[in-house]
Amino acid sequence: MSTTILILAEHDNAALKDITFELVGMAHAVSDDVEVKALLFGNDVEALANELAARGASEVIYVSGEALAHYTSDGYQKAMVDILKEEKPELLLIGNTPNGWDVAPLVAARLGLALATGCSAVTLGDDGARFKR
Repeated sequence: MSTTILILAEHDNAALKDITFELVGMAHAVSDDVEVKALLFGNDVEALANELAARGASEVIYVSGEALAHYTSDGYQKAMVDILKEEKPELLLIGNTPNGWDVAPLVAARLGLALATGCSAVTLGDDGARFKR
């Protein structure tokens, strides 16, 4: 059975940030049988979604709208929580960036999930996930 990992894509409305591709690579390194799905929020982000799909995401789940045109912790965490409840991934990877530092604990608290920050590698085994800092 494949492992599903979601990553939070970051962008500046014109281009995807490098951290997005680092997360895609980290997700692919977790398992040989992994489905990497990217979460992408913004306004008019279809071109960014296409680029993300071409550069390693198995699927891009994007929410486009004026309310998400600029990052806000409240808007992002609400959108993420709804998607996470439906997708039920084994892991969610969020970049070690100011936006990541802001939204990750909100999402973890809202869903009652564990949170590991500042990780440089992740492995999955029969006994669960292991994180390297």
